[in-house]
Amino acid sequence: MKKNRTTILSKLLRIRPSFWGVGSIFLATNFMLGGWLSRLPGLKTALDLGEHELGLALLGLPLGALLGNYLSGYMLKHLRTGQLAVWGIQLVITFIILLCFAFNWFTLLFSLFLVGIANGATNVAMNTAADVIERQEETNMMSAVHGMFSLGGFLGALAGGIGVHFGISLPLQLLGQGVLISGVIWYFHHHIYYVQASIGTDEAGGGSLSLPKKKQLILPALIGFCIMVGEGGVSDWGPIFLKQVQSSSAFMAALAYGGFSFTMAIGRFSGDRIRQRIPSRHLLVGGSGLGLAGLLIALISPWPWLSVVGFSLTGLGFSNAVPVLFSMAASMVPHRPDRGIAFMANTAVVGFLLAPPSIGFLAEAVSLTFALSVLAVLAGLAAVGSWLLRPIATGRVAWQSSPGG
Repeated sequence: MKKNRTTILSKLLRIRPSFWGVGSIFLATNFMLGGWLSRLPGLKTALDLGEHELGLALLGLPLGALLGNYLSGYMLKHLRTGQLAVWGIQLVITFIILLCFAFNWFTLLFSLFLVGIANGATNVAMNTAADVIERQEETNMMSAVHGMFSLGGFLGALAGGIGVHFGISLPLQLLGQGVLISGVIWYFHHHIYYVQASIGTDEAGGGSLSLPKKKQLILPALIGFCIMVGEGGVSDWGPIFLKQVQSSSAFMAALAYGGFSFTMAIGRFSGDRIRQRIPSRHLLVGGSGLGLAGLLIALISPWPWLSVVGFSLTGLGFSNAVPVLFSMAASMVPHRPDRGIAFMANTAVVGFLLAPPSIGFLAEAVSLTFALSVLAVLAGLAAVGSWLLRPIATGRVAWQSSPGG
């Protein structure tokens, strides 16, 4: 028993530098986005945007991410995986700061489009780097680095809430966040900068996955789509729901996204251990069900604080879906994990693509509460789809379309 504990401890100590190298990139992405999203209700008022116009503007982020995902394949032919992650996150930070200077819905749309391009390429690179390190270190860390992403969202939302409380301008807040997180990345960057995914020949000839492998990933991708629509919907519209429907304070509205990100971080930091004990299929079913319950609580609650609790439960439920699905996609193409991850990321981006304008249209046509209830329906569909999956091995995920396949 003592020998086993020593082995685990030595493995954790050995992976720690690599984990912090990748984890700092994950943290930075959502730290900046969280700081901006938490103050979206105030920006909506300042730019005098309706739900429909805001939904169209938010469309820029996923549209840019689609292009960034596509371009990442070409970038990775000329740059190391780690290089793209390090330089890509610097562009993300810069473009998010430039969001502050948008003066109407079109400039906001264009600015978010630039953020999306940088974020899409960085997303593929950092997830691929995490998968490469998992293979090299023979350990699981995908859930933990996604936990850093969620922690970044919580810290960013907290920074936004503090900024509102003390009257700090959005440009000054985001500039401060950018300088701080850039320093963190620079401190750890050498632990990821030279990471490189080995490129084999089985998928090297084409620009995407082969048709049989795409078919194998259809159901997992649909599950990811439903979950990611929910994540995008809560991120973009949760604070606005509390401010507009629940008539909460700006600080409480910021906690809608902050609580969601915080509980998601908790779930992900413990996710690698959980995935070794619970079959991934059961984890996806239970998580989707908890996400559904949390959304229902948030939407029917008469009190803002209980809505925050509901969104927080949703974050906990959704926490390990993306790490499980990304590991699954990477294991499909071991010689080109970036392409498996890009396929899954594109499906997720389609979810983000539909969420902002769809919720905006429904909110203007019916109500924001009704629009967000669609997220609950999708969470239920994700639970059903997860139950229909064939049993998936615990620990490192390997999707099997047929016994022994």
